[in-house]
Amino acid sequence: MSEKEQNSKELYDMSEHFKQVLDSKDDEMKSLKRQNIQLKKIIMMAYTGFRIIDEIMNTGMIALPDDLMNITNIAEIYRSQFSELVDEHVLNIEEE
Repeated sequence: MSEKEQNSKELYDMSEHFKQVLDSKDDEMKSLKRQNIQLKKIIMMAYTGFRIIDEIMNTGMIALPDDLMNITNIAEIYRSQFSELVDEHVLNIEEE
């Protein structure tokens, strides 16, 4: 085999290897994007749940005994924290 043919074969082998690496990275990127979407859905569902609980407790739709008022405070805190998560990770709003 001549040197030119050997160089061509090496170049072809390198390009095939690069294609395999690129395909692997592309598959990995697609998987990460799917995971990202699933996590955003989970964050949105949790935020919605805490927001509903917070609204129910704040509108007085249910009468809470005084010893359960801490639940209201906890729900408000969770809703606030999830709101920040949604802004940052789902809606991509940066704090100024």
